[in-house]
Amino acid sequence: MRLKQSNLVIGLGNNNKGIEDGDYKGKIINVALKLDQVTSYGFKNILDIEVEIDLLVTTMNKKTSYYVSDNINSRFFIFLNDMKIDTSEEVFDIDTLVGRNVNVIIKNNTVNGTTYSNIERIIAI
Repeated sequence: MRLKQSNLVIGLGNNNKGIEDGDYKGKIINVALKLDQVTSYGFKNILDIEVEIDLLVTTMNKKTSYYVSDNINSRFFIFLNDMKIDTSEEVFDIDTLVGRNVNVIIKNNTVNGTTYSNIERIIAI
């Protein structure tokens, strides 16, 4: 059984908190660069983003991560474009992202019977 109010869904069995698929208003509340993190692809630099998502009834914080990459087809470059960050700048201070209002696209994935609500994209308003 799951309990639902507006866009918030809570399962009784596994008590996972989820959000229905869709677009939400949000605000970036934390950013962090992690250097030389061990991944299945070797050592990677990672940008972590935490967003507070407005669910009308309440708010929920969700995190997502991006491998820092110079590949224009990567999720990281899509994020830079969505946030309207000029990639020709020599230096970009990621701390300036904190406090920015954004649209957050949530996509649910089910693995072994458990549904996970993931941030698909973060887009500048």
